Amino acid sequence: MIVLELKSKDLGRINSVDLLVFKYYRTSLYEFCKKYNYDALFVEIIKQVTSDYAYDKVGYKEIELPDELEDRYYEVEKKFSYGVDNRSVAERVVSLGVNWVVEDVIVHKSSSVFILTGCDNARDLLANPITSTPDIRYIGEGESFYVEVCSDFTKFMSRANRYDIRKLKYLKLEDLMLIDRVKTVLLFIDVVNKTFYRIPFRSQPYTQHDKYSKNTVTFDFDDSTQFLSLDILFESCKKHQPNPSLYSSFNYVEEDKPKKKVWVDEKEDPGYWESLYNSEPTFIRSRIPSEEEIEEYFRPTNAISLEDIADDLGVQFVELPGDTYNPFEDGDEPPEKEYIDTSDNPFMYEDNPFTGEGLPF
Repeated sequence: MIVLELKSKDLGRINSVDLLVFKYYRTSLYEFCKKYNYDALFVEIIKQVTSDYAYDKVGYKEIELPDELEDRYYEVEKKFSYGVDNRSVAERVVSLGVNWVVEDVIVHKSSSVFILTGCDNARDLLANPITSTPDIRYIGEGESFYVEVCSDFTKFMSRANRYDIRKLKYLKLEDLMLIDRVKTVLLFIDVVNKTFYRIPFRSQPYTQHDKYSKNTVTFDFDDSTQFLSLDILFESCKKHQPNPSLYSSFNYVEEDKPKKKVWVDEKEDPGYWESLYNSEPTFIRSRIPSEEEIEEYFRPTNAISLEDIADDLGVQFVELPGDTYNPFEDGDEPPEKEYIDTSDNPFMYEDNPFTGEGLPF
């Protein structure tokens, strides 16, 4: 028997995306992942975690994998053994899976102006090859561009006023811009508060020996940075229509692989989510909030505290351990960042709709 141990960080991420899915689709995270054909290993983890919300009393949960998933686990373990970090298989599966969920929420609520294009679009842990290319592409009116989704499940962005991207990911995005001349927009998602902020990708100094980690590149936010509700993002997307020529160019299927429906337009399946919400769930939730509680809960984030939310819905949020490093606890300010002048690059600024109000969302 294989037993996976999920720590508080893993459970907090699952809790955050569960509430995100429930808000926008009125269904469970488990049913959402089944609908969009997520990897069986991740679905099993979600099924066991979300069937019992008492895990936060002890800060961890053990997942006993059924016999039919043991071979799958060993294959995934072998693939992840070539990674550069020391995370456990369970942690890497959860980390990948919850980021998939955030991407899918954006794609399937965006009036079809975003599509999944990377190797991860099959939501398969064994999908190859592994690349650092963004998995979302904008194909609405105007010019196509990549979207790199940067998800935060702990409100770290709002506390530290920054986001750290892995250096390998950053270098790939820089190559896309400078070599392939493909634009990329960074879409920062605060999953807990269900807010977003977006900026066009620009070169940053990544020789940061005096900064937080030599393996990451930091994107600092201004003091005036304002995160907006995801509702605003989705409403903005409704103003744009997908461009059929762009869609056909990027949404291809390899001939040597069996065709698998991994992108679903809700218009093709009218009434699915309504019927799913009104039907009897396939697992037991400890508590389903009433419509009145939902309406009260989803007020603007500045009108209600996280503690009030937990009290109102009977939910206890999982926070990071108290000893989690925070460079601002001692009053330290981040050091001055080296500035790279790219004003001589017309691709970056002149006639570039991604530097100001030209962004289509």
